[in-house]
Amino acid sequence: MLHMSGATHKRAAGMKSAASRKRQQQAQKLQEERDKNRAKSPEQQAKDRKKKWFEAGVVVFGVLMALGMMLPSLAPIFSHQAQQQSQQDAQDKAKSAQEHDGKTDKSTSGESQDASTDVKDEFSVLIDKYEARLKKDDHDLAALLNLGNAYYSRGQLAFNKAKTTQDKQAAASSFAKAQSYFDSYLALKDSKAVRVSKAMCTFYQGDAASALKQIQSVLDQGDYAPAWANLGIIYELQGNKSEAKSSFQKAKDADPHNDYGIATLASTHLMRLKQEEIVAQQQEQESAESSDNQDLADKLNSNQ
Repeated sequence: MLHMSGATHKRAAGMKSAASRKRQQQAQKLQEERDKNRAKSPEQQAKDRKKKWFEAGVVVFGVLMALGMMLPSLAPIFSHQAQQQSQQDAQDKAKSAQEHDGKTDKSTSGESQDASTDVKDEFSVLIDKYEARLKKDDHDLAALLNLGNAYYSRGQLAFNKAKTTQDKQAAASSFAKAQSYFDSYLALKDSKAVRVSKAMCTFYQGDAASALKQIQSVLDQGDYAPAWANLGIIYELQGNKSEAKSSFQKAKDADPHNDYGIATLASTHLMRLKQEEIVAQQQEQESAESSDNQDLADKLNSNQ
């Protein structure tokens, strides 16, 4: 047995007393923190948690929020290629009109993002113009393509704005019209861009399984960046982040020179998904730390 002098006993007792006071202080501090959190409203507690989660990535997250409106909109990006095809097909017939079609097709994507303009009226002039052309020649590929893109953009804008069931039905109606014009185009001439646009119309009408099959049929013929990107969008909206990341990476790889603008958009989505992973990890870590702190507090309280 170890023999201790009186002085040693006093030092040991003092150390034990100091340790006990330290545990009490820690327990008191944890208790005060819990009481403080209980005094906060659930909304305030949620805000505090979110603030901590996003501190590390606030700059990246801000950029992603600014680019977030790009999420469901890819038709205008790759419709330019199909537009060029249709212009070549109709070149002998109306060359000057087709050049104007190319400019109009580009302006459509800008118009579709103007939330201050009425969804229907925004595209009415464009639609009336090409429907008039189509009445003169139902084989006018440029008219069919522009009508499909116009109704697609109208549906897309309505979809993003939709707040009621009626709004959603209006969006679905526009996508259905777009799909019918894309079908008419494809009956006259095959086009990967138009096939992918048609698949997205199918998706936004609620048939994801059919949309995936249509896009896969395009990819079966070889890599096509817009197809991979739209595939990624479908998976992301479905919550399948693993497949979404894989598809966006393939879209980026298939457009190494950013010819379609897909490489930029795919990078944006990949950044978004990465940020969501970081947030999830931080949330999980905070939950684990909170549990550990609670266990420590309970243990200290039980030792008092």
